[in-house]
Amino acid sequence: MKNRKRDQFLQNFPLPKGWQVKKENEKGYHVLLIEDGSVFQLDFRKNKSLSHSQTLVQAIGFKNQPLSILDITAGWAKSAFLMRQLGCQVTAIESNPFVFYLVQESLEYNNADTNQFQIKLDNSLNYLKSLNNPLYYPDIIFMDPMFEGRKKSLSKKSLRILKEITGETTDKQALFNRALLKAKKRVVVKRHKLDKPLQKNILCSFKGHSVCYDVFNPIGEDRH
Repeated sequence: MKNRKRDQFLQNFPLPKGWQVKKENEKGYHVLLIEDGSVFQLDFRKNKSLSHSQTLVQAIGFKNQPLSILDITAGWAKSAFLMRQLGCQVTAIESNPFVFYLVQESLEYNNADTNQFQIKLDNSLNYLKSLNNPLYYPDIIFMDPMFEGRKKSLSKKSLRILKEITGETTDKQALFNRALLKAKKRVVVKRHKLDKPLQKNILCSFKGHSVCYDVFNPIGEDRH
């Protein structure tokens, strides 16, 4: 989509009452102005605090060797871009057009290094079904489904806005089951530490302050 058409789309997208999109003249960023007057914008500048000890980095099994990663719940693409900063080849799938185009716009205006990084507008389940050649399956499939209605987990502005825009329409279990068939090395699922895992036979978990990253062995279609 050309920049002008993308601008028009973002400006006219039916957001919740009282919200609007504004393009700042100086920086060019698209921001959401929420009804209470607060501002939200995406920042894809390089994360200087990136550390190999972070739980996400441990969960994907990164050991200074690039991995191919498929993020099937991109959202604001922050996790996907963090994994890209490690040097991994990352494809992120987002089904909501507003979120998709806002991420694209923010990547461009932040002059983000998108080499080996792409975000696609697609239904994640359909995208997984379209992967037909096991030779080209991703090493890692990453899932970060919406937390299950916890007020504290949604207190962060970015999560609250994402939920307001996209709702909770994803069939997490169906998506997870399909991911197990399409990953070469592991499936990683982010969840709130108080939520139940999507499956009992977890290979290992990496726990942060409020979230867990559960790691599962893929089963492969040839063993299904």
